Amino acid sequence: MLEQNGIVERKHQHLLNVTRALIFQAHLPPLFWDFAIQHVTFLINCTSTLRLQNIAPYEKLHGKPYDLSILRVFGCLCYSSTLIAHRKILDDRSVHGIFLGFPPYTKCYIFLNLKYHRIEISRHNILR
Repeated sequence: MLEQNGIVERKHQHLLNVTRALIFQAHLPPLFWDFAIQHVTFLINCTSTLRLQNIAPYEKLHGKPYDLSILRVFGCLCYSSTLIAHRKILDDRSVHGIFLGFPPYTKCYIFLNLKYHRIEISRHNILR
């Protein structure tokens, strides 16, 4: 049991260290730690590990590798298209924000809308 606790503590430290690095690299306040730790968990689950003979935990669980084409840099600048129904002639066609992660079970992106200072989810994003 003691050895098992050591493994859990090391993984916990690993999660926290990478989370701190992501928040620091993105120049975000610690307020966004929950989005960073979700992103770190996503990255770890999609990365191969020696403990599983160079297979990612996601691949081991589901039998196929995760599609990494949706992978984006945490904290990067993104542009989200505004809905045509809510847009007037001279309104912006997109709003800029900061990428914060992926909501579970969807192909959308979570981002911080810099114009209204709120967290939003959108499928129509361009990430830079």
